[in-house]
Amino acid sequence: MTRLDPAELNMTTTCDVVAIGALNIDYIIDRSSSVDHGVIQELRDASERDTESLRDEASLSNLIGRVGIEHCRVIMGGSAFNAIRAMASLRTDLRIGYVGVAGQSEDMQIVRELARRNIDARCVWSVAESAGRCVSISAGTDRQLFTFPGANRRFAEMVTEHYDETLQYMTAAKWVHVTSLLDEQSPAVVGRLLRDLRARSPLTTISIDPGYIWVDTETPGFQAVLASSDVLFLNDRELRKLGAPGSDDLHCARYLSDRLGSGRLLVVLKRYDEVKIVQTQAGWNELFTRTYPTAAKPPSVLKDDTGAGDVFAGGFIAGRLLPMLALDVSNAVELGLRLVSEKLQNIGDNGFDRFRDILVSLLRERTKPTQHHASPSSSPKVFIVHGHDSAILAQVENVLHRIGAIPVYYDRAPRSGSKTIVEFLEDIVRTADAIVVLMTPDDEGRERRRAMPLQPRARENVLIEAGYGVLAMREHSILVAIGGVNIPSDLAGIDRIQGDEWSTDLAAKLAQRLSNMGLRVHPANAI
Repeated sequence: MTRLDPAELNMTTTCDVVAIGALNIDYIIDRSSSVDHGVIQELRDASERDTESLRDEASLSNLIGRVGIEHCRVIMGGSAFNAIRAMASLRTDLRIGYVGVAGQSEDMQIVRELARRNIDARCVWSVAESAGRCVSISAGTDRQLFTFPGANRRFAEMVTEHYDETLQYMTAAKWVHVTSLLDEQSPAVVGRLLRDLRARSPLTTISIDPGYIWVDTETPGFQAVLASSDVLFLNDRELRKLGAPGSDDLHCARYLSDRLGSGRLLVVLKRYDEVKIVQTQAGWNELFTRTYPTAAKPPSVLKDDTGAGDVFAGGFIAGRLLPMLALDVSNAVELGLRLVSEKLQNIGDNGFDRFRDILVSLLRERTKPTQHHASPSSSPKVFIVHGHDSAILAQVENVLHRIGAIPVYYDRAPRSGSKTIVEFLEDIVRTADAIVVLMTPDDEGRERRRAMPLQPRARENVLIEAGYGVLAMREHSILVAIGGVNIPSDLAGIDRIQGDEWSTDLAAKLAQRLSNMGLRVHPANAI
């Protein structure tokens, strides 16, 4: 086993998104070529439609030989890789990494493909075994996959050997996306990784796209994987298998959320003619449902749907992370659907070079002024008063981006001439829609005349700016007190949320309080 050369793979310090899954060589049969359609029909009749079947290396090689490799589009694949390849093709500032095992193949060098696409691979291990391979046969909306796992079967072994390193790699990410690995040991190892990730980094979003084989077997390890998820990408068959039999979409999602003990679960239901978003929030006793009909392509237009669901997942995740799309669920769905539409009309990854143009077009539409915009406050500005805790400031800023607000604070505010802080505050109070005062225990103090222990206090500048802002916008002010910080009695009566440390609970409360003020934000996107 060898490690990949970091310099060769263009490594970055941390990644925004880390994907976990198989790394395969895909052989996508081009039905428009002179391929023997009798052979194709024989293969299609030999297994269930819309499924993935496991094969050994010899039988898969025989299958490729019968079809003829000249009739196959050979590309790198694997569900998780398909998703992050879509993200990478957007050519944004998102830093993308992978956890997996790279095997050997005469048809393609997996490690070179990762490097070529600027995908960080410090947690990809190169082994001597044959690479995983997958043959895909598509006909209209029907698809069959024949898969040889190959080197991917060593995933559990490699991660266990490098467990601490892998966990640390994931902990630094904003989003971790997991897809299935087709061996018996991997679900338990992945479940352990995600459980430990959740304990170390509760604000990292974890999405799972399990595939039917994982769903159908439901091993104890897979249950641990499911229990860690914030976002579940499922097709109709998978939802019915995991949810209450005979129930509709909403009841299946609620049943699944209750079964997993998840206080907050977003289910992305992928169908041929629609995408449905169901979000359960046990703490608020609410169930959010949004349906996005898709323009289903006629069979004559469809050239290859291999990995279409993965491409959607990649676009959706990118849409949730890119501030330029205001991190709104509808924008994320729209980006995913547009990428899929392009992908379906091309074989393999032929259409991926147009993904950047699709993103740019969507951005222009979303930022173009229209007569329906009521006022600039449709994207409300929230002024953040803060101290020295840059980590918590970044978390608050991230939440505001997620719910569609524009965070403003003195460090990044536009300045003209030599304005004083008071002049700046006067300007910002005139344009801000709300003020969030972030009180962190940066200082300590006590009354001089009393022999009392030192109390954690916010910075003096925070108290001064808070006083000015709250005086001007009392009804649109929120105090966020962290770490038992002392709150001056003069600020009594101001809306506040408190906690020993920043958490998803505080994020949800902050988003809801801003919404309650009348700001046009999306509290359901806070986490």
